[in-house]
Amino acid sequence: NCTPFTDWTTLADDLVTVISHVAPAAQWLLAGHSLGAVVAALAAVKAPQRVARLVLVEPAIMPFALARAGGPPVNHMAVRAAARRPGFADAHAARRAWAGRGVFADWSPADLDAYVADALLPGSLAALACAPAFEAMTFAAWSRDLETELARLAVPFVLVAAS
Repeated sequence: NCTPFTDWTTLADDLVTVISHVAPAAQWLLAGHSLGAVVAALAAVKAPQRVARLVLVEPAIMPFALARAGGPPVNHMAVRAAARRPGFADAHAARRAWAGRGVFADWSPADLDAYVADALLPGSLAALACAPAFEAMTFAAWSRDLETELARLAVPFVLVAAS
């Protein structure tokens, strides 16, 4: 069941709510990859008193000039995500489909096995844990004011990105 949202700042609001309830007096080290990195940074902007440090791994950030212009005419990440198949006949079929292709091209067999184990719903006929429609909706909801928000970031952070 997917709850629609229109902007990634909604996820940051949720994260601030969670950390405020889990440990109200603690400062957190937030770490995230891709969308998770952006959400962690936005949460730190919203509640800097709650975040001690950030680790941002390959944040999903659209070039700011493109975002200022209203975004790309076609959001290819959302289109590709929507076109994904929702599942496979079994975990072995998923592994065969992903091995050596796309982002998985240089993954070790152990890494791919770990990904397959977590990418599919337990007890299902190998349905993806993240439904293509939800992933597409997530990519389509990129934050249009991210540049302005990140300019307010006042928390120490490390940014990690591949070349």
